[in-house]
Amino acid sequence: MGKAERRHHRRRMLNKAYSINYYDKEWALMNYNHMCNCSCPMCCNERSNKWLKRRDKLSMQERKAEDSYNDQLK
Repeated sequence: MGKAERRHHRRRMLNKAYSINYYDKEWALMNYNHMCNCSCPMCCNERSNKWLKRRDKLSMQERKAEDSYNDQLK
């Protein structure tokens, strides 16, 4: 990624932060790079969600590996 592309993405994220919190420019400058304010189970990493079962917390690659392992055992 070149310098121009990094500058473009920085400006794009700053504009998004300004549109979310229009009156607080300091907040936008501090938080433009990580806009997620929420850490609820719906927004955060699925592995940290205590309501999901173990199988649902696995990534697709891990599920495929587990399925092939179980097929080989049978």
